[in-house]
Amino acid sequence: MLLAIRNLARRALRTSLSVLGVAIGVGSIVAFTAMGEGFKASIDRYGRDSGADLVLVEDRAGDPAFGRILGEELAAMRAIAEVRAVSASLVMPASLPDRAAPFLVLGRDVGDELLAAYRSPALAGRLLEDPDEIMLGEIAAEELGKRPGDRFDLFGRELEVVGVYRTGVRWENGGAVVDARLLREQLTMPAGSAMVAFVYLRDDEALPLVTLQLQASYPKLRVLPTAFLASGFEQLAYVDAFIWVISLAALIVGAIGVLNTMLMNVSERVREIGTLRAFGWPKAMVMRLILGEGLVTSVLGGLAGWLLGVVAAELLMELVPQGILEPVYGWRIFGRAIAVAILLGLLGALYPAWRASRLQPAEALRYE
Repeated sequence: MLLAIRNLARRALRTSLSVLGVAIGVGSIVAFTAMGEGFKASIDRYGRDSGADLVLVEDRAGDPAFGRILGEELAAMRAIAEVRAVSASLVMPASLPDRAAPFLVLGRDVGDELLAAYRSPALAGRLLEDPDEIMLGEIAAEELGKRPGDRFDLFGRELEVVGVYRTGVRWENGGAVVDARLLREQLTMPAGSAMVAFVYLRDDEALPLVTLQLQASYPKLRVLPTAFLASGFEQLAYVDAFIWVISLAALIVGAIGVLNTMLMNVSERVREIGTLRAFGWPKAMVMRLILGEGLVTSVLGGLAGWLLGVVAAELLMELVPQGILEPVYGWRIFGRAIAVAILLGLLGALYPAWRASRLQPAEALRYE
């Protein structure tokens, strides 16, 4: 391996360009994966922070934001003996004059369990009590310069800011909470209806029984543990598919870059390789040398790509409005980046290594 490093150092510029090609590919994988994983993690945390045991979404809606659960269905769920409460959740993007990106507005019924989840030492002010009031997330309040007691124009109505909340979900802190009746009015939804339903049980041991009962009674709905709310968003599967497409493109481009570098190295070192073969190096040792050079190149590119991906993800957070993107970095993403880099090195160096090992000593020594 030391010999491979020395060989690469002798051609520093070419090696650096090859490392950069790998780094760009790996960096794109890290950045997009971190953003996708971060968004899914934030949705799951949003579900956990609700304090509910189960969440119901419309199966055919694809995105829970487009789901519809009727008030009669929610009332029937509340009548189940093991169910303590059922909360309706609504969401709607709104446009603000001073904000380029959509402003996420969440709807909560006054006095229910889901609204009570915002009551914490971090809450400045109080919870909602009627449709003419609004609560702002900490990020949104700071960005818009609002605090409890101020007035806020939304949907053509002037609302009073009664509270500023902080949760563990960044995009939730960048939005607002209003009385669910206001959102139902804007969305022309029936009274008492919901996009998503959060179910609170009297006893945790009743979870399996209630899950089966709800799934049997409402086949059009998907019943999920709140900690896995992200699995109810079918669109997130497209995010994963997009990431894998990016990964495949990075593999192809990076492998071609490593392949080109290794082929040029082999072409320039025909006499060197022939000398090694003449001194008794077997074909396997020659292959290991070239593969080692490709592996070193790709690992360096992988480490540089990891740093580049983190920088790119953080830059994306600065470019988009506050409260939207929330990347998550972890060993799984780091492992994927290094695995892709190693695969790049092996794919790119495999043919040059085989070609170098096929060189005959006498022929190589006569090469000009």
